Amino acid sequence: MDVGDARAWAEQEFGECDLGNLARSKRAKQIATDLVQQPTASLPKVCAGSSVKRTYEFFSNEKVERAALLLGVVKQTLRRSAPESTLLLVQDTTSPRFGGRVRRNGLGSINDSDNAQGMLVHSCLALAGDGRVLGVLEQEVWARTGPKRSKKESARARKRRVRESERWGRVARTAHDRLVEAGVTGKRIHVGDRESDIFELFTELDAMGDSFVVRATYERRTTRDADDARTYSLSEAEAAPVLAYKTVEVPARPTQSARTARLEIRAKRVEVLPPKSVDRRGKPVWMNVVVVSEIDPPSAKQALRWNLLTREPIETADDVLKIAEIYARRWTIEDFHMGLKTGCALEKRQLESFDRLAKFLVFATAISARALRLRDAARATEPRPATDALSPIQLKLLRASTPRLSSTCTAAQALRAVAALGGFYDTSKKAQPGWRTLFGGLQILLAREAGYLRALEELRKAGVDVSPIEKEFRE
Repeated sequence: MDVGDARAWAEQEFGECDLGNLARSKRAKQIATDLVQQPTASLPKVCAGSSVKRTYEFFSNEKVERAALLLGVVKQTLRRSAPESTLLLVQDTTSPRFGGRVRRNGLGSINDSDNAQGMLVHSCLALAGDGRVLGVLEQEVWARTGPKRSKKESARARKRRVRESERWGRVARTAHDRLVEAGVTGKRIHVGDRESDIFELFTELDAMGDSFVVRATYERRTTRDADDARTYSLSEAEAAPVLAYKTVEVPARPTQSARTARLEIRAKRVEVLPPKSVDRRGKPVWMNVVVVSEIDPPSAKQALRWNLLTREPIETADDVLKIAEIYARRWTIEDFHMGLKTGCALEKRQLESFDRLAKFLVFATAISARALRLRDAARATEPRPATDALSPIQLKLLRASTPRLSSTCTAAQALRAVAALGGFYDTSKKAQPGWRTLFGGLQILLAREAGYLRALEELRKAGVDVSPIEKEFRE
């Protein structure tokens, strides 16, 4: 991306950030412009000359509020969400760890090691129904000041204090409210892994009228039969008839060979009782339980199994297959986390406090989401011009190293070529480029572009007319 494209992107993503001062808002857009061109580089390298000092002053300025920075990015996500008929609101947590022998102000423990210092980042990533990345709708960041919980603490005692698990319902409510306030009318389906199997989250989503697909952790009590016998959610679904079959390819792992797994899918509607920790007080919550399990696995340890809780319909084979597909899209947020840590080098940043790192995280969030949208474009089936994804200069440089790439190539073809620079190799022509190869190739292409622009600048200083070269590269 050349400087003009980078500025346009920064203006779009951060142009509506209200930082209370025009100079601070201008600096935010400049930092975004610099970072998106070199997302893994150190701040002194990214921000040349005197702007390095101003950049560090920006991150240390207490008047620059992280929430205001993030809200500007969220507004763009809301705009991209507006035309979508279905929205998947995927939540998850990651724990960036920061090195150094000196303790940084405000960071806390992220595991059982006394030396580990870091923060916890919980994001809500909005996807279109077909999996396209729209952006982040909410993100909470915090650091632990002590142990996550005492091993001797009872469930009842835990319920009486503020708990980290409450973030799931709080973030879901914020995302819901922002969509409603912005007039976004698409169906909302909240998606979470086993950590989100929390009864309070289900009651919150029930109050909002939103749907969900959550991987189950617990076998929950359901409403009693007439004979007062105890019944349980997963067991009831396991006893239901098979609705559909599905075949998946399981890749090789260090301890097992690649194989083709055949799955069967069962489902049943149940009413789940409030947990024992609140003495079953409160109204039951209805949900559909979908059990996806492997037929004849190599061993019990290797068997594939998903227990999913949902408000989506389960009447037909297509219904339950769609639910499994929705949950599979949850993996996108893992790629988003990889973008923060690897693509934007979050854990290598030398900013000296939690507050400064949390502000940098907002820029990394916008850049990581952009990289995933580029990946979506590389996988798109509809023809779009290559200039929708890359600048004319980038396309010219890309074609110089990829002779078979046509001058009239589509965005998907151009981005597959970018992924090839990053190590993507596909003889079958069926595989899709992943996040790592696409981002790796993009870094190579950006480096070539930076070299080209630097060469032009040196030629100008030497008195050479570079306009013919510029004209050729922009045609």
